[in-house]
Amino acid sequence: MTGIEPSSPPASGHPEVGPPDPAATTPSSGWRARLGTRVGDVLFAAVLLAAVGYRLVAGGPAPTHPAPVAAGGHVAVLLTGVAVYALLLRWGVWRWLAALAAAPVLLDPRLVSGEDHGDPAAFVVLVMAAVLLAACWRRRRPGVVLLGGLLLVLVCTVPAVTWSDVAGSSARDLFGPPTPVGVGLVVALLVGAAALLGVGRARASSLRGVCALTALPPLVALAATAAGGTASWVAGAAVLAWWPAAGALGLTALLRGRRGADAARPQVDAVDREARDEFDRRYGEPRLAPVVVVVAAFNEGSGLGDVLAALPETVCGLPADVLVVDDGSTDDTAAAVEGDARARLVSCRVNRGQGAALRLGYAVARTHGARYLVTTDADGQYDTGDLPVVLAPVVEGRADFVSGSRRLGRQHTHDRVRRLGVHVFAWLATALVGQYLTDTSFGLRAMRAGVTGVVTLNQPQYQSSELLIGTLSHGFRVLEVPGTMHVRTAGSTKKGRNLVYGARYARVVLGTWWREGCPSPVAEHAPALRGPVGPDAE
Repeated sequence: MTGIEPSSPPASGHPEVGPPDPAATTPSSGWRARLGTRVGDVLFAAVLLAAVGYRLVAGGPAPTHPAPVAAGGHVAVLLTGVAVYALLLRWGVWRWLAALAAAPVLLDPRLVSGEDHGDPAAFVVLVMAAVLLAACWRRRRPGVVLLGGLLLVLVCTVPAVTWSDVAGSSARDLFGPPTPVGVGLVVALLVGAAALLGVGRARASSLRGVCALTALPPLVALAATAAGGTASWVAGAAVLAWWPAAGALGLTALLRGRRGADAARPQVDAVDREARDEFDRRYGEPRLAPVVVVVAAFNEGSGLGDVLAALPETVCGLPADVLVVDDGSTDDTAAAVEGDARARLVSCRVNRGQGAALRLGYAVARTHGARYLVTTDADGQYDTGDLPVVLAPVVEGRADFVSGSRRLGRQHTHDRVRRLGVHVFAWLATALVGQYLTDTSFGLRAMRAGVTGVVTLNQPQYQSSELLIGTLSHGFRVLEVPGTMHVRTAGSTKKGRNLVYGARYARVVLGTWWREGCPSPVAEHAPALRGPVGPDAE
C-alpha cells in the first residue's frame, strides 16, 4: 500500500498521523461530543461519588476500632479504586469497562461498613495498588514483571495467612453459596486467565503480563488460607480489588489484541490490475492534479454528464482533476465520461460494487500523484458547492479525513426510514468508536490521498462506514462538516430496499469494528505501551 505524507510531525500511535490541532473544531463538537467520548469518566465519577456518599451515610467506625483506623481504611479503599481505574486506562481498557471494574472494591458493603477495618485488608489492597502501579505503569522487561509478581504475592499472602479467620466469614461470603458478585468475580478471573494463556487475539498481546499480576496474587492468597482450612478477609478484599481488573484487561486483550486476519487481505485483484493497465495505455501514465475528485458510476449515463459539468476546476485554490470509475456499466456511462474534457475514465470489465470501484479509483489517483481525494456520487445527490467545505480542513492540516453530514446541513429526502437509519447508525458508530458522529454514510468526503493506502477496504458495496471506521481505527483525525443532500437527478439506487440496506449496512459497521480491533488494537494507543520497554531502555 502507498504511504502517506504527514501534514505535521508524527504523533504517538499511528506513525503517519499528525497531532490534532487543539484549535480544530467541527460543528459536531461541543458538550455532546465530549460527553459521548468521556462516558467512562462520567461513570467512574458517579461510582466514586456514590462510594463517598455511601460511607458518609453508612460507614461509621465500628466500636472496637479507633476512628482514625476506620477512616484510614475508607481512604485506602477509595485510593485503591482510583488506582484500579488509572491502571486500566494506562493499558488501553475502555473507560466504561475500567469504571465497572473499579466499582466492586469501592461499593462492597463490607468495606463500606468499617467493621473489617481492624484487619489490614484495606491497607493491603492499597499497597498492592502501589506495587502494581510501579510495576505496570508502562511496559516492563520480563524480569521486572516477575519481581513485581513475587512482591505482590508476598504483600497479599503473608497478611492473609497471618490474619486468617479475622472477619473470615466475609471472605467466605464471596465464594460460599453462589452470589452474583461471587459468580462475576470467578468469570472475571476466567477471562483474565484466558488472556494470560494467549487465547485468540491475546496470543501476541502485551497485556498478558499485567493480567497475571492482577489475577494470580489474590488466587495464591486464597489458596494459602484455604490450605489451612481458614479464611481471610485480606484475600477477599484483594479478590474484590483485582480480579475485576484482571477480567477487564483480559477482555481487552481478547478483543483488541490485534486486528483480524481480514485486515491483511490484498487490496488489489485481477479486475483492478486490468483496469489500471488499460488506464495507463489510454492516458500514458499521466500526472494528476493535487486534488482528484473520484466518482464511482454504474449505469449512470443519463445524469453523469451534468454531474461532471458541475464539478469545479479548482478546489481551495488547487487544480482539480476528475476520475470516474465505470464499474461494469452496460449503458452509455463510459461515453458520458469521454465526452467531458477534464474527466478521465477507469473502466472495469465487470460490476463489483461502489466500494470496489472507489478503492480502485483511490489507488489510481495515489499512483498518479494526487495529494487530496474528494468523493462524490454519480447521481447528483451532493452539492458541488460543498467541495471546498469538506476539503479545506484537510488542506489546512486540521484533519486527515472530513465527511459531510446531512444532519448538520440539509437533506431533501422525505424517506423517514432512511432518516431514522442515519440517526441509528450514527449512534451505533459513536458507541463503537468513541467519537461523536452524526452521519456515517454521507458520500461527499475529502481526505489525504495516503489515508486510503493505509485503511483496509474490503467491502464491495457498503463502503462508507468501512472507510470511516477504518480511518478512525488507524488514528487519523476525522471531522464532520455540514453538507447538503438532494434527491436523485437520474437513475435509481443500487443498494436495495430499506430493510435489506439496513441489515447489510449494520453487518458492515459491526464487521469492520471487529476486524479492526474493536475499534483498534490496544497496542496502538495504550499509554503504557508507548515508547521503549522499561525506564532505562535505550
